[in-house]
Amino acid sequence: MNDTVCEWVADHQDRWLRQAIVPTLYSDVRGEALVLELAGPLWHAAVELRPTSPDIVTYLDNWLRESHPIPDLLHQWNRNWARCDPAAYMLKQAYRERWVRFHSLPESKRYAETEAEYAIILERYNTVLNELFAGEDVYVITGQWRDDPKPQTDYWTTICTDPDPDDPTYWHVYAKRIPWTTGAIDPLLRDVADDVEANVMITDVAMTRIHHPYDGGADVLLPTSEERDVLRARHTEWLSRHPQGL
Repeated sequence: MNDTVCEWVADHQDRWLRQAIVPTLYSDVRGEALVLELAGPLWHAAVELRPTSPDIVTYLDNWLRESHPIPDLLHQWNRNWARCDPAAYMLKQAYRERWVRFHSLPESKRYAETEAEYAIILERYNTVLNELFAGEDVYVITGQWRDDPKPQTDYWTTICTDPDPDDPTYWHVYAKRIPWTTGAIDPLLRDVADDVEANVMITDVAMTRIHHPYDGGADVLLPTSEERDVLRARHTEWLSRHPQGL
């Protein structure tokens, strides 16, 4: 049992959050676990006794999901997209067999020039988003380049894109959970269409489906090639004529 707990802890470390979650089995007989949490820059310790289930891993997963929904996302990401960091632009190369690209405007025009064209862009974005996430909560994931490792609100994780000790560069990733409804993020999508925002992702809570809007279209990644093919067949008129689907 203790080996199982130790393996679980090792899988859930996140050095960027400066947080260690250290659960240890307290009593098999009493069915309780001692949870030690070391969090934040001062490394305060919080101790709590909680009932355990017979399946200690399920118990710990549930505890982490309830107590620390943002840190657990890194574990979710690595379960589904382990070939690359949580950076949207990497996905189409790492998971081409599960990827499809839809263009935002007729004739693959990249940028809108009229309100009518903006309406087409938003309609196409929202159509696919509804097909992926209707009736569900989603994570809206955004990022920010910074030259220091200090995160802001809704912080999830950090990618160090340049480890140069004299001039490091960090990509801070932020995640916000919202219920999906049509038009819920239209202002953000319009900024993406104008190339004001980039590397945005919308995912289901389990992070098995990803919608990555960009200026000119959207990349969609699904759990299997078969699911990707079904979605692609629904919107053949939005596909690129490029032989590689770009």
